[in-house]
Amino acid sequence: MGPTPRSNGWEVNALTDGSLGPYRIEITLNEKKLNRGALDIARTIIHELIHAEIIRANDLVEGASWDPDFQVNYEKYRNNYGKDWPSHEYMAEHMVNKIANALRQVHPYLGLDEFRSNPEVLSVFPRNSIPSDFYKAMAWVGLDGTIEYDKNPSRDTYKKWHNDTVQKHPKPCN
Repeated sequence: MGPTPRSNGWEVNALTDGSLGPYRIEITLNEKKLNRGALDIARTIIHELIHAEIIRANDLVEGASWDPDFQVNYEKYRNNYGKDWPSHEYMAEHMVNKIANALRQVHPYLGLDEFRSNPEVLSVFPRNSIPSDFYKAMAWVGLDGTIEYDKNPSRDTYKKWHNDTVQKHPKPCN
């Protein structure tokens, strides 16, 4: 945690900085935005870790373990979207399912039972039935504005699920 991270003038949940030198990547969490549920904070950390991995993969000749053609593929994003935003476009096309799977796996350790029994959550997902796309909805948070997000017909539902459940989740991150 450190000074309030900003991106393009906006205060953000966290920021990953790869400009500190070779193999030195720093993730700064916004301490003003830690009063959210543990799952939402986990989502932010996973999102920023992927930014860090993309930065690291750009520095390595062998690229990334998750994409054998990372250097070539990422260069296409850099050429198509410019230097500022290619990582979000790349994440939107290649990482949403991976983020969703990670969130699904970690949620039981972050108060899943409390989450399921919360009245706000029950009003959105009756009978404790969290839809399979819920974690995918969470994975899209922070990637809104990308081409893939804008093309996604479920984006309004995903945003509503996030706003009506996760942002109201009673379990703070300790």
